[in-house]
Parts: sequence; C-alpha cells; structure tokens
Amino acid sequence: MGLTALPVCAGETLSDLAKVSARPNSESRLPLATTFTDQFGNSKELGQALDKKPAVLLFVDYACRNMCSAMVLLASNALANSGLVPGDEFGLLAIGLAPDVRVVAAREFKDSVIDPGSPLSAATQFFTGDAAAIKKVTDAVGYHYSRDGENAQFAHAATLFVISGEGKVMRAIPAANVDSDSLHEALVGAQHGAGDSSFNPINLLCYGYAASHGGANRPVRLILETASAAMLIFMAGIIFRLARRARPIS
Repeated sequence: MGLTALPVCAGETLSDLAKVSARPNSESRLPLATTFTDQFGNSKELGQALDKKPAVLLFVDYACRNMCSAMVLLASNALANSGLVPGDEFGLLAIGLAPDVRVVAAREFKDSVIDPGSPLSAATQFFTGDAAAIKKVTDAVGYHYSRDGENAQFAHAATLFVISGEGKVMRAIPAANVDSDSLHEALVGAQHGAGDSSFNPINLLCYGYAASHGGANRPVRLILETASAAMLIFMAGIIFRLARRARPIS
C-alpha cells in the first residue's frame, strides 16, 4: 500500500516508485562513525547521537509538511505515551533525505511537530548531512528512496526504525502501525538485544504529488491518486487516535 504527501506534481515513473521501500535485514547496522549536523549546528557521529541508548530513527523530507509531519507527529505522540523516559531509556533521531540542507530547516521542522519545552524534545535530534553520509546510512539499513529532481521532492517509505544502543536495527515498523504499545515493546526489546529475526519489506509511500498539476503519466497518476485517498484515511486515523488520547479521563 502507498501513501502520498501533498502537494506538488509528480515526475516519478512506475519504475522509480517500485524501488521505494524499507528492507533491513538481521545484520543491518548504522555506520556509527558517520557524521551529521544536528538542529543546533553541532557535528555528531551517529554513535554519539545514540549514546548507547535505544532510539527510534526516521528518514524525513524537511520540505514535506504533510505526510512527513504526520509521521513524526504520530511517532512522537506514541513515544510520549509509551511509559518510557525520554533521554534515559530512548532517543528520537531524524535524518533529512535532502543533502546539504540548512540547519534551520531541521530545527523548524522539529519544533513544528514536537513541543520545544517537552522532555521528548530534549531527547530528539534532527540531522542534516551531505549526500555521501545520507547514502551511507540509508544503504546500511536497507532504506531505498527516490528523488524527483524535477520537483525537488522525495518518494520514500514511511517507516520507523528501532535501533539498539549499539546501532543494530532491531525492528522496522510501518508508520500506519505505530502506537505507544508497539514502540514500548520494541524499545524495551532493543534494550535487551531482542528484535525481529526477519524483516518484511515496507512499501508505505510518502511522496509529494498534486493531480491538478498533471505532472505524472496516467499509470503513475492513478497509483498516486489512489494513494492520496489512502493517505487521507491514514491521517484521519492519526487525528482520531490523538483526540482519544487528549480526552480527559472521567
């Protein structure tokens, strides 16, 4: 199933979209010596960012304020309600897919979806990096995405990676399946070295598209229009779940 983020026209082909997926395996590990820049402009190796604690890792297009924002919002709310202590028991990491993006873009995206004064915000790091660093990490975890050069947008899998404190990929969760219980279980498991022994490919798609611009050929447009409807259902589900959590307990 694919979900798309609105809005821009689509310059991708069926072949491009077919390659987009998250396919980690039981040996997948982050390259801990790879350096990125955090939202404050500090250079950090991924090993420093993990600080020997489990983390949830997301790949994000900082220019996408629809599906990507919804994915991060869902993850952050699930983590906030997981019963685990941010910073002590887990961290949240995001890596921008676009190379050489200004640090301010990462900081503004982070602050738009996570309360800057919250404990979760203090345990969250949003990174930018060069093309070589991004490729090294995405290759290492089996994350396959496509850049639409015509529109400067990314087609990528809406996936949360649960990473151990040593950098091993313990679990990959489609964004549509994320809740506080699943993240609690995955992060506690990661603390004790327990994860999935096999991984199913994830093809849940986040991609900028607007049918009114007519930028896609007919087969691609049909897929993306169908996926747009799925995206609306997915986002409605997010709103419903967040509203239920915010309801006062009588």
